[in-house]
Formats: sequence, C-alpha cells, structure tokens
Amino acid sequence: MHNIAINHTDIKSFLEELSFQLKVIESLQEKLAEKIAPDFNSFLLFNPDEIRLSSIIAHLLNPSETHGQKLKFLHLFLETMLPKTVADKFINAWTQPQDVNVTTEFTTPSNRRIDILVKGNGMCLAIENKPWAGDQKNQIIDYLKAIQKYHQNCILIYLSGSNSQPSEDSISQQDLDDFQKKGILFVRGYCRDLLEWLKQCWNNSEPERVRIFIGDFIDYIKYQFCNSGENMLIMNTVVNLATQNVDNLKAAITIGQSYENLLEYLIRDFGKDFTKQLSSHFSALSYLDPLWIKSPLGYYTGVRFKKPNWPAGVFVAIEAQTNGRRDYIIGVQAPNNQASGATPPFVSGTDRDIIQNNLNQQIGPGKTTNWWPWYKSLGKYQNFEDINVIIEIYQKHNMIKDLLDELDKLVKVLDSIWPPSSTTSSASSTSSTTSSNASSNKAGPHHD
Repeated sequence: MHNIAINHTDIKSFLEELSFQLKVIESLQEKLAEKIAPDFNSFLLFNPDEIRLSSIIAHLLNPSETHGQKLKFLHLFLETMLPKTVADKFINAWTQPQDVNVTTEFTTPSNRRIDILVKGNGMCLAIENKPWAGDQKNQIIDYLKAIQKYHQNCILIYLSGSNSQPSEDSISQQDLDDFQKKGILFVRGYCRDLLEWLKQCWNNSEPERVRIFIGDFIDYIKYQFCNSGENMLIMNTVVNLATQNVDNLKAAITIGQSYENLLEYLIRDFGKDFTKQLSSHFSALSYLDPLWIKSPLGYYTGVRFKKPNWPAGVFVAIEAQTNGRRDYIIGVQAPNNQASGATPPFVSGTDRDIIQNNLNQQIGPGKTTNWWPWYKSLGKYQNFEDINVIIEIYQKHNMIKDLLDELDKLVKVLDSIWPPSSTTSSASSTSSTTSSNASSNKAGPHHD
C-alpha cells in the first residue's frame, strides 16, 4: 500500500502546472473569441432568473406567440417530456392554436403559484420550473392536490435544473412514488430533457431569428446547469494532470478535500468585510444578523437587517435557499402567520401588500411567499459554487459594491413607505407588527 503522506512541494508543483495549463486554455480561448466570439450569448447579458426562464419556456410553448411555429414547439415538448401514450392524448386534444391557453404564475386556492399552466380541450399540463431554488415545505404535494381539484385530466412536470427529484420536505417518498405510478407526476431535468426539447425545437424551426434565440438558450443551459464546453475542458485538464503520477494524484485529492474549508473561509472572510461596509453604508440599523460570518455554508445563510422605522418583523435580506453554496435570493422578509417556522411578530397582510406593490412598481416584478412579500434571484451571484463567483468573493470589492447597490434600492423603497423620521411602526392602523423584538424570526426556513 502506498504511503498517503503528501508534502507541500507536491501540492505547490501540481498547482503551478495546473495554473500554467489553464492559462494556455485561456489564451487559446481569447484568440478564438476574436474570430467567432464563442462566449457571446444574449442570455448571459440579462442573466435570467427563475421567473424569466419560466416566461421563456412558456413563450415557446404558446402556439399563439411571436415565434410563429404554432403548435410545433408544444408538441415537441410533449413528445420529449412524456411517455408516448400520455403525450398522444395531449397532442390529439391540442390540434389548433386556439385549443391551448398558456399562463404563468397560476395561483392555486392555497395561494401557491404554479410556474406554467397549459390547458384546453379537457386537458391540463402544469410545469413547476426549478432551475435553482429549493422546494418549499409541502409545495409539490399541494400542487398535485390543487391540479386534481382544478382539472380532471391534469398532470404535473417537475423540471429540475439540478436533475434531481423533489425534496422530501416538498412531497414524501411514498406520495412521490404513488403519483409517478399513476402517471400524474413526471420528474424531468434540464441537462437531459430540457436540452433535448430545445435541440428538437432548433432542428425543426424555420425562421433564422428563432433558431439563433433557441441556440443561445441551449448554450446558456449548458453553461449554467451542465458540465459541458469550457467547464468540461477545464475538468478534463485537471483529471489528466492528476492522473499523470501518484504525487499529482495525492495532491489533487488533498486539494479536493480542502474545498469545503476553502469555500467556508472565503465566504466568512467576505462576510466580515461586507458586514462592516453594510453597517457604515446604512446608518442607525436596529438589527443586523451576519449569518455569513456565523455559518458560511449553513442553510439559509446570508445577511439580514432592519431599520428602526420599519415595522417589527420586516427585514431586508440576502439568503441562500438551500445552503451557503447556491440558490441565493435578495428581497424583503416579512413573514405572515402562515410562514413555516416563523414566530411572532407576524406582518399583516396589509403591510405585506404595501411592500409588494411598492417594490413591484419601483424595482420590478418579484416573487412572493409566506416569508417574503417580494424577492428575486441574486442574479450573477446566485451560485457561490460558480468559479467566477468564488473569484468575486475572494476579490470582494466589486461584489460588495454590487450587493450594496441592490440592497440600497430595497432600503429606499421601505424608507419611502415608512420614513426614518416617522414614529409609527406601520403604514396601516390594522397592522399586527406594532410591538415586538426586532430580532424575532432570526432562525428557521425562510423560503415557503
């Protein structure tokens, strides 16, 4: 058996050789970019969040939309995502564009929102799009119960960016198995199923403008969710170098085993600087919870704070929806009495509506849950495991500035509702937030 001890020289040598090879790759890519711009992609420019991605998918599925392909994309989706016998039932029911109605953010009786709903001629297809965010508590079982009450012939496709099944918090394993066996629930993934559908759309689309759009969408999905292209080239470089000899292999394994500690250190160090600058940027905070410092890789980590002029229970926050690695969102936390894991003070429906309406008008559309009256994806910083984001975390300056700018927008809206000079704790006389400790609700899941 080999001695597994490794010295610093071996690690240093491995890193130096790997750094050299990566620079060679980078240099070749720069020369290639001058000729064909392989990394230029319209989707990377506007960095779509979950809502935008759902809107794009819904647009392609809608036979009445401007792509002009009528039912072609919808039928290809059904053929790609569903067993033939199930797909044929939908295809036979939807033979004309007017047979189909496509909506996004469909609200269920329990006030949950299904990302995409396609219905018509006695058939119904619900799509829950999960590119990044984790499931909410009982979310998928609630959707399944809702669509069964809503429509007799309705199925649900769970479309996962990580190609994974719904969490057990969202639906029990028994229910998951039962609904799949009944042909009501179908679990599908981005890298396998969504990409295959988009490729079929690209192959069968006639207008060149539509083909370019779909081609960019395909490249974006590959880059963002699948190990392909540049990412695969880099990984192959690491593997090839690591397997050249035993010393390189031991060095690579040691570095890999250090990844968690490295990421934890970088996020905590970033959190210290970010918290310091946040405190000086926003004066007179009444509460600040530096979760990145306390638990860099913990569930629902990030940062949250409030000002004394805001109602009790109202916070501005950046938060990971799974753990400290990915699925980051930014918005306003103001839990109502239905929020799972929340404790008083709860924020009244009136104040939540005021927050949501003002943010929608002044910043743009956001999503809503029982915890968050308004939130959106953290955009290009949403995945702390992306190598480019890790570099930004290490370098700090640009990322801190960008995050403070985003937080500043939220604070200004809240301050316009409840001005700093105001002594009232609520914009409405019926508010339930008039007396409470500002530090309540500082723990527990914040995503449902």
